[in-house]
Amino acid sequence: MMNRNLTRNDEAVSAAIATVLLFGGVISIIGLMLVSMLPIIEELEGSIERDDMSSQMMVLAHQTEILSEHGMPGDSTELELVPLDGSLTWDSTRGGMWYSSTWSDETTFRMKGILDFDDNIEIKHPESKTTAICYDDLRLGPTRPFYYSVPDWVENLEITSVQGIASPLGPIKIKLMIDDSLFETIEMNIDQSLTIDTNTLTNLKMESSHELAIIASAGQGGGALITPDNPSKTDDTGRSWTIPLPSGDSIISVISRDANLISVTESGVETNNIVTSSDDTRIGTSWTTTISLQEASIVKITTSSPSHMILLTETTGNSGIINLKSNSGSYLGTEFLTPQMTGYLELTNPSDSIATATWKGGGISIPSGSTESISWPPSGISGSPIIDIDNDVLVYWHNNNSNPNSIGAGLVPAHDTGFSSGMEHLFETYNSDTVDSIVTQIAGYSSQWNFSSYTSFNQTSDFDSPFYEFST
Repeated sequence: MMNRNLTRNDEAVSAAIATVLLFGGVISIIGLMLVSMLPIIEELEGSIERDDMSSQMMVLAHQTEILSEHGMPGDSTELELVPLDGSLTWDSTRGGMWYSSTWSDETTFRMKGILDFDDNIEIKHPESKTTAICYDDLRLGPTRPFYYSVPDWVENLEITSVQGIASPLGPIKIKLMIDDSLFETIEMNIDQSLTIDTNTLTNLKMESSHELAIIASAGQGGGALITPDNPSKTDDTGRSWTIPLPSGDSIISVISRDANLISVTESGVETNNIVTSSDDTRIGTSWTTTISLQEASIVKITTSSPSHMILLTETTGNSGIINLKSNSGSYLGTEFLTPQMTGYLELTNPSDSIATATWKGGGISIPSGSTESISWPPSGISGSPIIDIDNDVLVYWHNNNSNPNSIGAGLVPAHDTGFSSGMEHLFETYNSDTVDSIVTQIAGYSSQWNFSSYTSFNQTSDFDSPFYEFST
C-alpha cells in the first residue's frame, strides 16, 4: 500500500479559470463583431451579384444583337448564349405580354398568347369590330418547308419557284408524299419549270424547300386570275408575274386602271407593248396576247402600272371560270375592273337586300341571295369596263362565249370575309345543265361544317383529310 500527499495549488486553479473566462470573452467579442458586420457583408454580396447580373445581361444583349444583325430572310444563323452564372431557359407557356404589329398608325391592335404554340390567341382592336383574322408564316429557309395539298380532281401541275429576295442559290427540293409516305423526291432549279402528271396520284401532298407557283388543271383546260410575285397589300394588284405555262396555246390578258407598259419575256426574248388609257375614268386598259409553246416553259411579265393578270389555257371559249377581285383586294366588293374578253359575267348577291350594278351604258339588278348572268363585254366599249355596285357582291367571268353552259373550276369565296376562307359560303348553280361537283378544303386544323340545299348534311374535316368532294 502506497501513501501520497496531495497539495492544492490555488494559483494554478485561478490561472485556469482566468484562461477560460478570457477565451469566452474573446468569442463574445468576435460574435458581436460578426453580428455588426453582417449587414455590410450582405450588402457587399448583393453588390457583387448585381454587378454580375448587369454584366451578364449586357453580354447577352450584345450576343442577341449580333444574332439579329446576321443573315438575310431565308438564312439560318446560330449563336451560343453562355451565361456567367446559372442557365438560360425559355418558358413559352408563361408568356403574358401583349404584342403589337400593324400596318396602320395610331391603332391599338394587340395579340396575346401567341408564344405558347397552341391554337388559341387573344386579340383586341378597340377601333373597329374584328370579324376575321388572317395568318401568315414569316419563317423562311430550307428548314421551314412549304406544304401543298393537291385535290384528287387535279390531273396536271405546272410548277416553278416564286421570285423574291429569299430565292435560294441551289436547287429546290420537292418531296411528293402519298398518304404521308414519300413517293418521289425532285430537284428543280430556280429558273426551271416542272410538269407533274397527277392522274394516278391520290391524297397527294408536296413538301418544298422554297415557295412555289403552281397552276393546277384538269380536262381541256380553263382560266385563273394569276397572283403577282409581290402583290399589293391594299388591292392585290401587282407589277410582275412568273408563270409556268404548259405546252400549246395560252391566252394572257392584263387589265389595269391606267396606261401601261407591258414587257413579256419568253425563252430569253423580251417584247414591249404600250397601252394608252381612255378619257373615260370608268374604263380601264386591257391588253391580250396568245403565247404558243412547244414545251412547258416559264413566261415572265412586268407592267409599269398596278395590274391584274388573267390566264386562259383553253383558247376556244368553251371552259374557264375567273374569280374577279374588287378594288379592295377581296372577292367581295362594290367596284370591279372587268376583262375585255368575250364571255359572260356572273354576279352573286349574298346580302339580304337587292343590289344594283351599273357600268358605262348599262346596269342590272341582282335580287338578294341570287345570281344574274350577262353577256360581256358591253357593246361599243373599248377597254376594261369598271362595274359599280351599291351592295357587296361576288363577280365571276366565264370563258363560255361559244358554249351556253358554265364549265370550269372556280373558287367559291366566303361572303362573311370576302376571301377564300370563312364561315359562310353561298353559291348558285347558274346556267349549267350538268351536275356540279363541290370540293371543300379546310383552312385550319379541324372543322365541323354543314351543307344546306335540296339536301342537307353535316361533315367533319381535319388536317389529315383536308378535302371532301360531293355533288349537288
